[in-house]
Amino acid sequence: MSRRRMLKIPTKWYTLYHFRGIMLTAAFKRLKLYPAGLTAVTVPTCLALAYADICSVTTAQIFGSVGFTTTLTLLAFSYFTNNLVGYVYTDDEGKQVKISYVDPGGKRQNRIYPVDNIVPRSELQRTLLKFYFPIKNHDNGEVYRIVHRYGEVYDEKTFTKVFGRE
Repeated sequence: MSRRRMLKIPTKWYTLYHFRGIMLTAAFKRLKLYPAGLTAVTVPTCLALAYADICSVTTAQIFGSVGFTTTLTLLAFSYFTNNLVGYVYTDDEGKQVKISYVDPGGKRQNRIYPVDNIVPRSELQRTLLKFYFPIKNHDNGEVYRIVHRYGEVYDEKTFTKVFGRE
């Protein structure tokens, strides 16, 4: 056990990577169920109003189409941005890495791993989309995604040490 843990000194974390669009991504991921709920309420209401000859059935079809399309689009976006990394930190000793990512519900989650448990990029399969590269650890095989084109790497040397080269 390290001296730091024995003395219960808090770990200092230094930012290695930051993706500026992570807050917007999280907001869209949280919105995905609202159009579905709104569609579930408006379509039967429009059908009831059409039955009472207050509006046409076409109105219900339009509400249903727009709601379904919006819900499907947000669900697809949520799927493709699953476990998207917003921040990567390293401790002052360079032995641990903290990965902050957005879960499927749009909430920030933090995971801390020893640097030795991170699978180097050279050992991972190449992705078809060059939009991101995966981060994986040896322990549980959970895959995180880093958007390398639009993210900002603050310390290239340490970043390469932790994740390896492509």
